[in-house]
Amino acid sequence: FQGRPMGASEMWVGVVALLVEGLAMILLAALSSWLAMRKVAITPLGVARRSQAGRVSAVGPVLGLVLLVLWLSVGTLAMNLGTAIGMAVFMGFMGAIFLIVNLVGVWSISLMGRIMARASRTPQMMVAGRRMADDPRAVWRSFGAVALVGFLVGIMYPASDAISMSGDRTDEIALIVIGDINRGMLLTFAITLALGAVSTAVNQSIRVLDSADQVRALSYMGSPRGFMDRSRRLEVAIPAFVMIVGSMLLGMVFMSPMLAAGAGKGFLIALASAIVGVILIVVASEATVPLRRRILASVREGRQ
Repeated sequence: FQGRPMGASEMWVGVVALLVEGLAMILLAALSSWLAMRKVAITPLGVARRSQAGRVSAVGPVLGLVLLVLWLSVGTLAMNLGTAIGMAVFMGFMGAIFLIVNLVGVWSISLMGRIMARASRTPQMMVAGRRMADDPRAVWRSFGAVALVGFLVGIMYPASDAISMSGDRTDEIALIVIGDINRGMLLTFAITLALGAVSTAVNQSIRVLDSADQVRALSYMGSPRGFMDRSRRLEVAIPAFVMIVGSMLLGMVFMSPMLAAGAGKGFLIALASAIVGVILIVVASEATVPLRRRILASVREGRQ
């Protein structure tokens, strides 16, 4: 908030801080892996039945819907009770909904997968739907962070845009603050998109290796060469579009009690950012094509 262009120096935290953050990330990853492995039943029957796969509760979505309806009902009234009370109620509802976005996202992907599998008209759609329903958390991990930040962008960007249009344009400090908040949100979203693209490429590569036996079996049965690639594109593109765009729309709906007319530009910029994010994630998933081709090449060599 200094009224000048942002430079690299504002984002540099120092060598010590970077090393501490790197160590913290390693410890968090180790803790996460340890907690996940404790849920695995180390028995042949438990592994074969995959009893932990696909268990998704609908409690989060129901709670989120109740909170959203309650906020839309009392939001305008709360803002009329004074700035302090209104902002406290606003932050409370926003924080509660933000905390359950993960639960809503995983449940939504599981539901989409079941619908796609049942209503599919092509084999590729059926396989994509079943893979989504079988492990919705793995799909969500690819772009869950993008959806979370998208929810915040959907809230803050139209709001700051409306404030800048309705406020006193002679207040130079207010314009600097609002402009920097907008740029900061878009920068955060761009960084999250880059991380989401990397995460998508890594997770899809892991899924290719995990499904190597399935790919080989389909190849032996004579499936087309690009069958799994088309299925993978559906598996990534459909939930990414629904979740990222949906999270931004959810943020905009959440802000509707507080916004007057004039936030159209913010809506358009936020939605355009979401679409760019979906395209970037789909492109990142294409990084797994060479790996899948190597697996198919090994199948052909085995036949020979």
